[in-house]
Amino acid sequence: MSRKVINITHSANKYDILSQTPKNYNKDNYFLKELQDKVNIEWNYRPNRVDIEYEDEWGKSTYKPLEVVVQSVLSEKGKQVSNDIRNLVFRNILEDRFNLGNRFRFSEDYDLSAEENRKNTWLVINLNKVNMTSSVTVERCNGTLGSIYYDEQGIVQYHYEPVIQSMDLTAVNFFYNQTLISPQSQLVVVAQHNEFTRHYKINQRFIIGYDRIYRIKAINKFYSSSTNNPQDVGLIRMYMEVTEETSQYDDFENRIAYQGDIDTVHIPDDKEYNLVFSTPATDFPTSLHDNEPVTFTPAVKDSEGIYIPLDPSVYHVDWELENLPSGVSKDNYVSVTFDGTTGAFTCERQRIYLRGFMIINVVINAAESPSHEELSVSIRLSLDSPE
Repeated sequence: MSRKVINITHSANKYDILSQTPKNYNKDNYFLKELQDKVNIEWNYRPNRVDIEYEDEWGKSTYKPLEVVVQSVLSEKGKQVSNDIRNLVFRNILEDRFNLGNRFRFSEDYDLSAEENRKNTWLVINLNKVNMTSSVTVERCNGTLGSIYYDEQGIVQYHYEPVIQSMDLTAVNFFYNQTLISPQSQLVVVAQHNEFTRHYKINQRFIIGYDRIYRIKAINKFYSSSTNNPQDVGLIRMYMEVTEETSQYDDFENRIAYQGDIDTVHIPDDKEYNLVFSTPATDFPTSLHDNEPVTFTPAVKDSEGIYIPLDPSVYHVDWELENLPSGVSKDNYVSVTFDGTTGAFTCERQRIYLRGFMIINVVINAAESPSHEELSVSIRLSLDSPE
């Protein structure tokens, strides 16, 4: 076998190889790979390794278990800030699933099987993706804001949003004028920006604690995590002030404040709804014939093909004949009868009509629709066939 001579005079040494690892926090970076291996080896020996839960779908309050290392947060002087603020370090040093506003949940003893009322909800208020190990700072939600909304069936439901309520009140004083003296105090509340909180409005009232009513003075929901995406908001900050008056309709037992003329929030679901006809099920007619009545039954079907039960009174049906001369009754040509129990209506041709089609429109208003959007369907029937 021939021998091959290789010139290694200008070959890269060990230092050159290490210094030419990929940039941009690439997982194949030599130093990051070595650090990840070090974390994996030492992970099982960390005394502050705990089991917690993270919200797997934004704003849905559905949680999955996760193992992290929990640390206290220190001030600039090296003192522990508070037990209500903690730092969570992830095993994956390049963990990127969490951002401002993400929610975690755990009890004081980190028992995953504990009852839900023993578990505290924590909000991510800061994160660090620059250091070599990924971590987030979370703060405990020390209260909830109760409100009502309509679900997809139009039923009123209670919703309690976990929030961070500042420990101290600001501008605590009395306002004097010629007729009365009223208390003044301001409170800052931080919550996750989701389908519920994004609908909060100025002057909306909430029960804070168990016996005081506060109303929103201002809302900050413009701190976006992306420069060019105003919808990418993680946290919403509400500035509230105490109100002196209470209403007889304030529900202190369920902690739901009366809103007066403020609209109730409608929370949409992910399904699509269509207004269709459940009858005729087959051979849908395109024309009407003498002595052959046809019964139409409006229905709402979701994207999964399931019919949604609705009160028949929510359907609004109207019909007309194209190019009908003025002064002539459309009832001379078509008889339409309605069944108030089922919501169905029956059409029967009385005589031939040659000037156009019969147009039938069925509408469900947004307030009565399961999608909270107006649903409509229109059909055209010919009346010119002699048979």
